Amino acid sequence: MSSSSSANSPGLVHDPTGRETARLLGPRLLGDGSLRERLSRAIREAVAAGELLPGARLPAERDLAAALGISRGTVVAAYRALALAGAVERRQGSGTWLRDADGGRAIPTRAQALYEPSTRPARATIDLSVAGPPPPADLAGALGGIDAADLTGLGHGYDLLGIPPLRDAIARHLRRWGLAPGDGEILVTSGAQQAIALIAALRVRPGDPVLVEDPSYVGALDAIADVVDTGATLRKAGLELVGDVVLASCAVLVRAQDAATNGPVTQLVRRLNGVLVARRYVMLAYDVRVDALDAAVTLTPGIESPTVSPLHREGWVAVQAMVLRADVHKIMDELYEVGARAILVTDIHACRL
Repeated sequence: MSSSSSANSPGLVHDPTGRETARLLGPRLLGDGSLRERLSRAIREAVAAGELLPGARLPAERDLAAALGISRGTVVAAYRALALAGAVERRQGSGTWLRDADGGRAIPTRAQALYEPSTRPARATIDLSVAGPPPPADLAGALGGIDAADLTGLGHGYDLLGIPPLRDAIARHLRRWGLAPGDGEILVTSGAQQAIALIAALRVRPGDPVLVEDPSYVGALDAIADVVDTGATLRKAGLELVGDVVLASCAVLVRAQDAATNGPVTQLVRRLNGVLVARRYVMLAYDVRVDALDAAVTLTPGIESPTVSPLHREGWVAVQAMVLRADVHKIMDELYEVGARAILVTDIHACRL
């Protein structure tokens, strides 16, 4: 089960608030360049990481500036630079909207799974994007048993609450369960996704706790919050695990024995390994006196070797090294003890080692 502490209004794309966006961008604002350049770069990185979705509306300049503690002019300049690069679309009186890589607004990946099956041609490959079972074996027989006379008198079929005969049948079924639905208490939707979205719209407000199963119906989480199936994204969306794990799963990459060893599959494996390593490590940067460099480097040996650069200040150097994410706070404390200062941590989104 997963518990969300920040439910959002249902929709294909969640428009993040200034505070939500600041939480995503804040750690990425470190680095070289002006603050405007770092802010526009941070927005691009958040989109590349799937944390900001194409089609979402960015917060108003004033809201984001207040959440980040910077001037509104800096945010305006960053948005303008992104617009000139084609990364966003600015609409007078409507806001600033993120574009996809092709310059258009896109349907998010999870929502795409709801729409694609009806529009794409049949394919022989296995679709791992949707965890939905096939229809029950007796469905075809049930549909074939419908008599033409049963459809007489239904009219055009468009009824606000659903056609009366269907609502009556549902009411009889509920009464067998001991329920007593009244007039107007049964609403027939076009499917589970619409039902979940309607319930969420009526019952859930921003900040409300929500319990959902994980794994769940492919569209359920989209109606509650814009999340994907990785644990990191669930945590960033304010979700936390509660109760016992019902099912643990893993991803397995399968390739033919005769597949080329230097082709697209090998490139995919290299990319996946780069992401997995990036999740385990962070980049640690700090300044230290030359006479304490050996002690500091012992704490941060890096993968092959740390990067050491001279500083303008005489007798000081800047050091960068990858360290295990789980050990970073302990290493930072130890570095401070040996005299390191300006100790900064930056997330790594991908790498090639």
